[in-house]
Amino acid sequence: MKTFVCVLLFLQGLTETQQQRRLSVSLLQDVYYVFPETNLTISVNVSFPLTENYMVTWKHKEKNSDFAENINIRNLVIKYAGGSLGQPSLTINNVTDFDAGEYFIEIQPIEVADSGSSAGPATVHVLSKKSKEYYTASAEVCPPNWQTFYEIGSALKRKRCVQKVEQTASFYQAQTICRQQRAFIVPVVIRLSPDGNETDPFAYLPRTDVWTGGYEEYGSLVSDGAPPIFLDTSMLSYGRGINISDAWIEGNPFCIGVNNLYQELQIRDCNERLPFLCYKEADILSFKPNLNTCPSGWIGAEDVDSCYLLTKDPKQPLDAIEVCNQNGGTLLQLQLFKDRHLTLRLLVHLALFNSSVWFSEVESPVSCSFIRLSESMEISSATNCSIAASVVCQTNKKNRMYTSRELQMEFQKPKFKTNGAFMNHGYLSCKFPAPHLETDTYSVYKGGAIVDRLTVLETNYVSIIMKGNPELPDEEMFLPSASANSDVYRCDIQRKGVGLVLSKTIYTIPNEKRVSIFHATVSMTGSLSLQDALLEAYMSSPESLLGQSRREILSKIYSVSRDIRPVSGGQLGFIGITSIPLRKRNALNFLLYFVGPNEEWKSAEAMNYLLKNITISARTMARSFDSRRRRRQALSVDFNTFEIRNEEYCTVGYSPDFQSTYNFKPVGNGSMTYSEELCITDSEPLLSGLCYTRTAAPAEIRNVTVNPNCQFLLNPSFANMTALEKLSNVPTNDSNVEIVASDVANLTSNSSDLTVEDVVFTSMVLENVASISSISEQTTSSVLQTLSNILEAPEEILMNAHTLVSSTTRILESVETITRNVVLNGTEYRNYQKSFAVAVTDVTSEDSPVIGIQLKNVGIDVVLDNDTIGLINAEDSINITSFDTAIILPKDLVQGNNSRVIFTIFESTKIFQVRQMNKRYELNGKVASATLISNGKSVLDLGRNFVRSIYKPINITEDSVCGFWNHSLYATSGGWSTRGCQRTEVEDGLVVCECDHLTNFAILLDVKGQSDIIDKDNTLALSIITIIGLSLSIVGLGLTVLSFLLFKQLRKGRGQQTLLNLSLALLCSMVIFLAGMERTDSYYGCITVAALMHYFLLVSFMWMLVEGFLQYLRFVRVLGTYVPRFILKASIPAWGLPLIPVVSVLAVDYDLYRGGKYYCWMSPTPFYYAFLLPVALIIIVNCIVFALVLKTLLNRPKGLQSNQSESKRAMMNLRAAVSIFILLGLTWIFGILAIEDARIVFSYIFTILTTFQGFFIFILFVAREKQLRTYWGKLCCKRFIDRQKKYKPTSASHSSSQPLSKLSSHETASTEIFFSSK
Repeated sequence: MKTFVCVLLFLQGLTETQQQRRLSVSLLQDVYYVFPETNLTISVNVSFPLTENYMVTWKHKEKNSDFAENINIRNLVIKYAGGSLGQPSLTINNVTDFDAGEYFIEIQPIEVADSGSSAGPATVHVLSKKSKEYYTASAEVCPPNWQTFYEIGSALKRKRCVQKVEQTASFYQAQTICRQQRAFIVPVVIRLSPDGNETDPFAYLPRTDVWTGGYEEYGSLVSDGAPPIFLDTSMLSYGRGINISDAWIEGNPFCIGVNNLYQELQIRDCNERLPFLCYKEADILSFKPNLNTCPSGWIGAEDVDSCYLLTKDPKQPLDAIEVCNQNGGTLLQLQLFKDRHLTLRLLVHLALFNSSVWFSEVESPVSCSFIRLSESMEISSATNCSIAASVVCQTNKKNRMYTSRELQMEFQKPKFKTNGAFMNHGYLSCKFPAPHLETDTYSVYKGGAIVDRLTVLETNYVSIIMKGNPELPDEEMFLPSASANSDVYRCDIQRKGVGLVLSKTIYTIPNEKRVSIFHATVSMTGSLSLQDALLEAYMSSPESLLGQSRREILSKIYSVSRDIRPVSGGQLGFIGITSIPLRKRNALNFLLYFVGPNEEWKSAEAMNYLLKNITISARTMARSFDSRRRRRQALSVDFNTFEIRNEEYCTVGYSPDFQSTYNFKPVGNGSMTYSEELCITDSEPLLSGLCYTRTAAPAEIRNVTVNPNCQFLLNPSFANMTALEKLSNVPTNDSNVEIVASDVANLTSNSSDLTVEDVVFTSMVLENVASISSISEQTTSSVLQTLSNILEAPEEILMNAHTLVSSTTRILESVETITRNVVLNGTEYRNYQKSFAVAVTDVTSEDSPVIGIQLKNVGIDVVLDNDTIGLINAEDSINITSFDTAIILPKDLVQGNNSRVIFTIFESTKIFQVRQMNKRYELNGKVASATLISNGKSVLDLGRNFVRSIYKPINITEDSVCGFWNHSLYATSGGWSTRGCQRTEVEDGLVVCECDHLTNFAILLDVKGQSDIIDKDNTLALSIITIIGLSLSIVGLGLTVLSFLLFKQLRKGRGQQTLLNLSLALLCSMVIFLAGMERTDSYYGCITVAALMHYFLLVSFMWMLVEGFLQYLRFVRVLGTYVPRFILKASIPAWGLPLIPVVSVLAVDYDLYRGGKYYCWMSPTPFYYAFLLPVALIIIVNCIVFALVLKTLLNRPKGLQSNQSESKRAMMNLRAAVSIFILLGLTWIFGILAIEDARIVFSYIFTILTTFQGFFIFILFVAREKQLRTYWGKLCCKRFIDRQKKYKPTSASHSSSQPLSKLSSHETASTEIFFSSK
């Protein structure tokens, strides 16, 4: 077939400059290979843009023809198309075999004598259809060992590659493994088939638990990818639905697994280990020029990691390598078997048919290797170093990691002019790195939702996110609407095969100084299904199931805002629902905003006050809500459960078991905070923790610890909130105290059912009631009824409650306080219960006062009422033989005063519980109590008066003693004491007691035959010994220190220097003890005294330890005892280490140094750990040293001793042992032994040896030294200067191994070691 086409371009108006230009034309490519039924464009270069004055002619010379025919483009527009005049070209549509051949171009000027220009031939080879099919099949391929599937429902029927990984891994580990292969975890229930037919769309899934790519991110459900793919409702249509793994904890991130056997999805903890499948689209291998990921002039494909460059001319092997190096790459690298499809696609794109192309075999490199691609798509390889072949260079794609500065994110807040007029909108901008690499995806998110995804040509994003409203020109009006759009915006870069590369977030609050975001929670009356909860919380559901609930929340928040506005001066508003707890699905979490009145309103106290007001208002309104309307709704919110937290201050925290929430003192990030609730044991904060805040999340209190004295709250039996516990948390005031007292009486009415926890919380409620200064008789009656209920409880319950937190003692103290504070309607109040009787009487100066109470002797079964209980007046004659139990105050103590007397007789004594370890007495009768209030103050000390109490003992025995209940014993847990009480007479089986103070009195059976404390006479004797001993020790130690300071010669040896330090530490501790130990009137002064005592005592023991070490060197080791710079090495730990426990106690709580009521010292717990423990360790070490020294003294060979008599040597050894015993502080052992029956004896021994320790040191180691007496003589009496020779200590020249027999007769072994210069 012959075709003749002629194209004429009529040229007009040729300028003189254009005529003078020389026209040239050339082909861009000389050879073309084209598949049939595709289009081909032959392009040329011209020396300047053509105009209508030129005529362009294309000619075609068919294959095997000798003639070239003109192509008529104008008449054959379906087949051909020409380029523009400026850039001529020829496009051949739907190429067939007839289009093969050579093409030429001729360009001639019109009406100008010019030869024009031509170019050609461009040779076109049309490949076979079979080659085309083979090439097309190579486009979508899966790697070896991957299975090929087709996605069902895909319009393009694209291939998908899946690889099952046998190993188990966490979700995040599985992500990493798949991404190393430029793949992802298989998407959630994607439908795949080997042939594209929908036979079994999930057959590719194993019939076990495996990971899918689904996971929760920023409040949305997405599937693994770069970028992640947002999941829609179709996910929930799989199989039988979805359930939750037991391993997943509410609030943690979750990932989605699948079990194809049971056909169910699973919400799982992302750290669980499961098998998984990697998934990716088949590689298309479509090469393109001008990719941003490739250098300029190179080509690349999105699914290939390398870029390629075809150089101009064939080269020899070495030249080819050099050319690629010059272009910044290497010679083409191939694995022929693995990269066969890549090789085919690359060579076809470069049109390298029937051409030799140099390459380097990756697996087994051989020099001078080349490949050839035939027109039938066959690839062959060979080696030949003598030929010139085409050169294709290879380099890695640009894959640089970005720095944080390369991604810039900014929120331009709405601004207003000074006159309040609206100035501009609120803008969000993200400036991404340029150029935008094809492997990277730039995305903008709001919360968890996608806002925009930039094209490969875009790098900047700018958008209005808070649009100004002309109708709201004022900031006061605009801020609420702008605050409702507050959210976390995120700009991130995802890279194919890598995942997230870089991300930045910004919190778009229009004015941080005025606006706060609150996180609120409210329960629902019903619950959602798991599928519905996922739809509502994590997906874009078209129809919300919570529409009514949203409207209800909006209505309530509007009402709360209106309610608190007079208090806060601000406005509260609703932002949106954020999440739903997936396990119970009966609560909603949502966001609120609050616009404050000004920019100064935010403070910890103001925030705490606001949150409490919002909570009270919301819960109050809930009570007035129409319950009938709520019942008509399938789902409704219950604002009685409303809770709220803010993002800036910690105000609410959970207990360590996460069962209860507690109010904390408001603090900011990084600060310690303490609960407002107090521990019922020590009235210190119940909980403590560290405040932690982060962007767009409620402030939370971490590392919450429970007060050690309230650890019982972690007991599982305390986990459920009881009615009594709720009542204990109710703030008690004058307006509700009567209701609270009545409630606690009702809640404890079933005495037999009371638990330990009930007794504990009852004590807390009564303590709250006792905090009220004025109590009505009605309230008092309710309290006494509660006490009666408690006394009817099983004794084992009361004992356990007391052992736990001293509950019975606390109840007793609270009842005593309440009866003191009761406001009487008249002058007398009586209350008779089954277990006790109480009488309260106000006495004026004109009355004949009530001075006592009696329980008449009426038999065994006593009913306490007006017949059995009688008050004793001052004028009554007293016949004690008619008493069962009675207590009588001195007449002159009551008479003539405006006072109140309170009497109690306990028939049941179960309230007086003593911990088993402290139990020394048993009650031998009933308990009688008397309290005298004079001028508003309790009278405790009766002076020379005595209160008499009469008892009928249960057991008549000589072991019965009189005692009283001492609340402060045993760390305030309470116990019986006999101090100030004595048994005066026994008459008709009745015991009469007299005590010099007021409280609860009883007749006791001394089951251990001893008093609980040292009696008064022994206490006085010990006090006198202490004062004398400390005084002498202070004088002795003062002289010791003064001697060493005055006479430098005495400070040369390490023994002397050690003694100086020990003496100085002991002197300081004794002076502080004698001068300040009982100065409890000054709060901070007492703390200072206790801390200094603690420090100097520990320093003293540290120097005693150093003394022990010296004794060991002298008597045990003997040889090799030199220690360089010994005193420096000893001084640093001896003076420095004691600071650690002292500073630790002060840092934890300096009030721990207020542990004594009558003296300044530590509380028991720090005493045990910060003092007794280190002292005990030092004593143990020194005991071992002392034993070794004794062994050495007793086992010395006689040949090394002097020819002294046995008795004299024994006496010398004894003196040495006693000296070392005192020097090492071993006298403190007797203080530990001062317990039980040996208390008094060892107390005397301990007091004498310890208080006189300083004096003994002076006598044994200073006063007995002749050298020291000589120095003092020189100082005091000048006549000694001429008469005395210079004295050197006998031991000064002795080595530490010198025999003891060389010592002067008056020196002891311990003196020698002390004055040794070694």
